[in-house]
Amino acid sequence: EEYEGKDEVGRLNCGHYFHICCIKQWLLQKNACPVCKLAASDH
Repeated sequence: EEYEGKDEVGRLNCGHYFHICCIKQWLLQKNACPVCKLAASDH
């Protein structure tokens, strides 16, 4: 989905962007990008 100017957007190390609220919930379950499956890092 498209991002609006007011949306809080975050980027994972792999370069994919997500709504902050969505990706936080995802990363609580799986520590990997939902698009490319690259491990998310906490660095």
